[in-house]
Amino acid sequence: AGNVLVVWQDAVSVGDDTSLTSVQARTFAASGVPLGPQVQVNDGTIGRQANAVAASAPDGTFVIAWTDDPYGEPGGGDGAGAGVRARKVAADGTLLGSGFSVNSFTTGEQSFPSIAFLAEGDFVVAWTSEQDGSVYSIQGRRYDAAGNAIGAEFLVNTSTTGYQYRAQVGRALDG
Repeated sequence: AGNVLVVWQDAVSVGDDTSLTSVQARTFAASGVPLGPQVQVNDGTIGRQANAVAASAPDGTFVIAWTDDPYGEPGGGDGAGAGVRARKVAADGTLLGSGFSVNSFTTGEQSFPSIAFLAEGDFVVAWTSEQDGSVYSIQGRRYDAAGNAIGAEFLVNTSTTGYQYRAQVGRALDG
């Protein structure tokens, strides 16, 4: 239908997140008319929710991913530090289900996600991780259209020296 979803990091939240920052979103029709109110995307409210990205699915829904960073507060992130979370959103901006953890490796920082949809509605999330023995690596994970993980997260980069940082994932038009 040509709907557009805008996501951002907000220091003054609309919703129940009164910590450092939250992830907010609003959906618009192709004409620019808002389809609903601004909504808080993150359901975890400890620390800083940041680096939000979004992608649109072939069926008109969206997925938003972000960094859930406890920023020194106990109980946030993925339990051991900053983690990557995601959430599905309907074409009209309605939040679908709860947010879910993308990374399963929880040592150190997991941050700066990127998302791309495949032709059949599956999607891939890539992110920066402190996982391969270097300073940072690029990890990825594939999901089905419902948001269920297909397999484990996987290492993208082959070089493990120094920084592998801030991946961007895309999809070819032919799928």
